[in-house]
Amino acid sequence: MDVPVAGEVEGAEARHRALRTAGIVLSASPALAVLLFVGKFATRVPVDDIWNQVQVLEGGDYDHSALNWLWSPHNEHRIPVARVALFALDQLTRLNTRLEAIVSFGVLLLALWLLRAAFARAAGRTWMTPVLFVPVPFLLLTLRAHENLLKSFQIGVHLCLLASVAAWLLLGDGRVSGCRVAAAITLAVVALFSFGSGVLAGPVGLVQLVWHRARRPSENFPWKTALAWTVGFGAAVAAYRTDYHVSDFYQRPVGLLDDAGGVLRYAGTLMGAPFASTVAAAIVFGAALLAFMVIILFRAFHQEEGGGIAVSLMAFAVANSFAIGLRRAGYGAEHALNSRYVTLSVVGAIGVWMAIAPALQGRQRGSVFAWMYLAFIAAGSVSGWAAGLRQAQAFNVRVRDHEAVLADIGLNPADETLKRIFVDGNLLSPKIWVNYMRCHGLSLYKGKPPRPMAFVGEQFHLERVNGHEPAAAVTLPPRGEIELAGWTYDAVRVQPARGVVARIDEHYEVPLEYGLARGDIAKRTPDNRLLRVGFTGRISAETLGPGAHDIRFRVLGVDDCLVYDPAVRVSVLVER
Repeated sequence: MDVPVAGEVEGAEARHRALRTAGIVLSASPALAVLLFVGKFATRVPVDDIWNQVQVLEGGDYDHSALNWLWSPHNEHRIPVARVALFALDQLTRLNTRLEAIVSFGVLLLALWLLRAAFARAAGRTWMTPVLFVPVPFLLLTLRAHENLLKSFQIGVHLCLLASVAAWLLLGDGRVSGCRVAAAITLAVVALFSFGSGVLAGPVGLVQLVWHRARRPSENFPWKTALAWTVGFGAAVAAYRTDYHVSDFYQRPVGLLDDAGGVLRYAGTLMGAPFASTVAAAIVFGAALLAFMVIILFRAFHQEEGGGIAVSLMAFAVANSFAIGLRRAGYGAEHALNSRYVTLSVVGAIGVWMAIAPALQGRQRGSVFAWMYLAFIAAGSVSGWAAGLRQAQAFNVRVRDHEAVLADIGLNPADETLKRIFVDGNLLSPKIWVNYMRCHGLSLYKGKPPRPMAFVGEQFHLERVNGHEPAAAVTLPPRGEIELAGWTYDAVRVQPARGVVARIDEHYEVPLEYGLARGDIAKRTPDNRLLRVGFTGRISAETLGPGAHDIRFRVLGVDDCLVYDPAVRVSVLVER
């Protein structure tokens, strides 16, 4: 038997250190690349679902209550945890959505760090562990999930993944302390209230307990842990379902028995979406991934650690694909290629690698199969990263157009201008959102002087002026005066306005007395909130000066920078 000499041992240790360092560097490289990617491509202005955050900041929706917003469903999700995070980020960054996207990416990196801990537990802590871990960051941080990386609103996906992985890690095989079980339940509940897919965190945790019990039939099943987990998570689901109304928007559910082929096609596409950008290619990748899962589960069943949480990651990815398929298959399989679904699908591929990677340590059985799977995910990752980069560049073109439109928008913008962003529908709310951002220095308006946006107000009435109809010209002697009276209110808020001013020749303004009782107008609402909406005022000929003058009006809205410019005008001629 040959005994290695000291030099050979030192040489082997040096090689191991070099490989370990190389593994750490390679694992960190995708994180740095994606950070640069987010910094370059993340939007500076609200897009798509991010406008929901502006609605809340502006206060015009959800019955003017941020609490109502926190608890109200979003499509099929109920996401108060994600919304609290978004609301806090909006306040801290003044709606700097690019910075918020970087914070969201930081949450994803925390999930990666937990996966590294889970990987080390499954593979063992050896010099090869950092090397074997290298594929995981390339999978999790794929640019194919560019929508989750570039839109701060998608932080809910990352919070759901982070909390789910943490919960399963703490749960382990169930033979843990009561405090640890309580912490695991809490994290599973956080996942539930971060994103709709978090509803699977509880059932997957039970799958994990059953998996580890089946591997060790001689050991007692952790009934107390399973019961506490089920009751705790079940209570959270009951709260989740209280007064729960799924939005009809973005829902095209199908019955599994009615269209099993459509659901399977959608779910298969979703499983392979991290590696492809076409339905055919995604289904091929998805089918291959499922085949790998089945084979590797047989091998992991007999491992010392049983793959750790690998079975949970695989179960979550498969169940999530079918759950989304049941809700969205009506859109067709192409819909499953949306990048927002990739992050929660790719964890299945990570679970497979976590279970098979230990076979590459030494000459273990299954090492050839591990190499095959490594080649599979390497090819898929290259394809996915390339597709994600192309899609991100197209997304960036749209965002740059939004930035240009919003940056140049003027007072009372034309509907055609806003349709470049909001397409169609009622554009009054988008006008108010943009106005709010500009008036409060949010997003790309940060640091710029506030500019109130003017709208043509419909809820404005002017009484007869000096005995004449408002449309008629009024002539004043040099020492005469014009008397103005009427009523108005904030048409958007349906509340008394902050005030009314008469604008003389667009050069200066004269405040009018506002807040007079108008019982006839108060009857317009059941609560008589529009009682004090009357105004009156007198403007002397001396104030106007000799010659022709044009008097317009401006109504100051409840928002401190929202104004209405009624179409009513009064023409006055002051005699010399």
